[in-house]
Amino acid sequence: MAHYVKKKGILSWEKAIYKMSGAPAERFGIEKRGVIKVGNHADIVILDPETVNDIATINKPYQYPVGINYVLVNGKIALEEGLFVDAKNGSVILKGRY
Repeated sequence: MAHYVKKKGILSWEKAIYKMSGAPAERFGIEKRGVIKVGNHADIVILDPETVNDIATINKPYQYPVGINYVLVNGKIALEEGLFVDAKNGSVILKGRY
């Protein structure tokens, strides 16, 4: 994401976030996800647009991105200041059962 927003300037942050959240939810008919609004599940990523970056490489593919400060899943903190919290708030979304 940061590559296309910060480095290449192809997308705005708003468009990039929509392409990763709202657009897939709409395309696959997943209700109450993908956008922040009353009644939806609160799946939220809080990031620093200045420092967010994917540091994974071909040789080291399992590197977590930097600049992501918090992740909330169903309204509960799952990642705090870059550290995982022992919270299992999500669920698997299966085709046809959203």
